[in-house]
Amino acid sequence: MKNKLFFLTAIIIAFSQNIKAQHINFERRLVEPNIGAISDNTYKVKVADFNKDGKLDIIFSTDANDNHFGYYINNGDYDFQFNNISDMLSSDVAIGDLDKDDDIDAVIVRKDYNNNVVVMYKNDGNGVFGNETVIYPDIKNAWHIDVADMNGDNNPDIILRLRENSEIVWLENDGTANFSTQHPIYIDTTNPYLETFSYADADNDGDIDIFIRFIIDDVHKIAWLENDGSGNFSEKKYITNENNESSYMDFYITDLDGDGNKDILTFIRSKSDIVWYKNDGSGNFGEEILIYDYFSEPKKIYATDIDADGDEDIFVYSAPDNVTKWFPNYGQAQFPVKLNATDFFDKLSTMCSGDLDNDGDLELILGSSDTGDAIEYLIPKPCEISNPDNIQGTTTVDTTQTYEYQVNNQSGDIASWYVTNNGKFISNNNYVKWKEIGTGSVCVVFSHNDECSSDMYCIDVNVTATGINELTKENDIVLNPNPAKNKLQLTFNNQQLNSKNIIIYNVFGQIVKQLNTDKKQLSIDISDLQNGVYFLKTGNISKKFIVK
Repeated sequence: MKNKLFFLTAIIIAFSQNIKAQHINFERRLVEPNIGAISDNTYKVKVADFNKDGKLDIIFSTDANDNHFGYYINNGDYDFQFNNISDMLSSDVAIGDLDKDDDIDAVIVRKDYNNNVVVMYKNDGNGVFGNETVIYPDIKNAWHIDVADMNGDNNPDIILRLRENSEIVWLENDGTANFSTQHPIYIDTTNPYLETFSYADADNDGDIDIFIRFIIDDVHKIAWLENDGSGNFSEKKYITNENNESSYMDFYITDLDGDGNKDILTFIRSKSDIVWYKNDGSGNFGEEILIYDYFSEPKKIYATDIDADGDEDIFVYSAPDNVTKWFPNYGQAQFPVKLNATDFFDKLSTMCSGDLDNDGDLELILGSSDTGDAIEYLIPKPCEISNPDNIQGTTTVDTTQTYEYQVNNQSGDIASWYVTNNGKFISNNNYVKWKEIGTGSVCVVFSHNDECSSDMYCIDVNVTATGINELTKENDIVLNPNPAKNKLQLTFNNQQLNSKNIIIYNVFGQIVKQLNTDKKQLSIDISDLQNGVYFLKTGNISKKFIVK
């Protein structure tokens, strides 16, 4: 006789897993602690080894009325020496070996009365920059600038956003830092405000594609333009929904889930939600995936592997609070906890990262557009905190109730909850109302004073049909081997579970395989699945397995 479950209220300890993390907080330092804020009103910072001594130096450009464009030589042990390049008023800066002489040159947008012009400073190989060279005298009203090889000839070209006509162009480098030919990338005279651009290989075809953020009817959108390999670009392909009324502000291109594809990280102005868009590797971006709901007025966003665990972590600056928070990535784009990175850093304008002390991990470099503030950097330092264990709560649930989950050894630290349903983040609360039938996961992370986080401890939850559900025993279906490589053997020990539809989906809730069977045993070919965690669902039962 079948057992019936109307409302399951028993509290049990479920199968669990502990996801390791690097436990760090930050030491905050000024680049120029004793000589005043030469680099206040910072517009952009970048890092490179300009004098070829094996240490990363910091170059910066300024905005507003600060006539400084220069860089800091890294003497080692966090000792930086300022070197002025120009006293001309600049805005954006880009770097690259423009003349292919094995050193890093600089190119800036120089403010020249009513028109901005593009000028280059060649490096002599010892970190000494020569006189400026106007690259393309007919370029007026340049604004944003970057350097990349646009046509696959191994010469670094220059990409420019022009303020007039919402235009992006690229200037072709002949290999000797001569830029005589201008090529169009994007122009749209009907929508007169193109906000910014960035670049990456969106479709994994080996060339540089362009990503843009622009305004249509007061709504901010993100799209990308496909490069044919020769520097010719397609019409825009929307990443954010073309008909969505949400405005997407600052964005950053990075591989958040570690699958080798460039994803989009951004935030929504109206809801202050931090979200990302997963790239399938061919430049097709999925639905919006929530990372954190209601972050206080985010203004800048950035990602880098600050804790040296192989995953991209997220940094977000909040304007009204003048603080920068960070979200450690616990693997496969899981961000369970928000931590402090800096307090009271006014008007953060730019972020980048680099290994300033050659110790194998990265420092985060910050620049401020506020007069009186300067360039700072954050040094990751190990910290100690206890790890959670033994989450208690209901692990067979339906979608009609709210369920509470608890952790035994909280010990005064803050418990941050991270709950997913079919791989989608749904809650950062320990009171959970499950949304969809399938598989869920309840995870918890401890944090101490919002500055140090623990490992993440998780349990699996089976979300059954709404209302009355049938209880099944743990061994009603068996997956073997687990982990599996090329074949997964499915065995039905309960005959009433035969003739079932079988669905396999990944941690993002995407269906990767679907089949039917009326047999007691079935061998499933999983050779086409990438390594990772998957869930097999049949009826109201979900089982996790690993491909490796």
